[in-house]
Amino acid sequence: MGFWLVRDVVLVLALGPFIYYVLTLWAGVLHFRRKQQGPSVRSNYTRPASILKPVRGLDFLSYVNLASL
Repeated sequence: MGFWLVRDVVLVLALGPFIYYVLTLWAGVLHFRRKQQGPSVRSNYTRPASILKPVRGLDFLSYVNLASL
């Protein structure tokens, strides 16, 4: 009787990660299906971009590098 109880407890504990994986796969499918439907209302919107430049270090022409911005 002890073996069946241990086996059932392990199976119930293993269901948690399995349900989590199924839910994440389902959410991923819904997310990418929504992306394929077409552009949103604000189709002329572009995301802002950040330009990272080194401000200190061993850069040979750092003044020219920063002035190019």
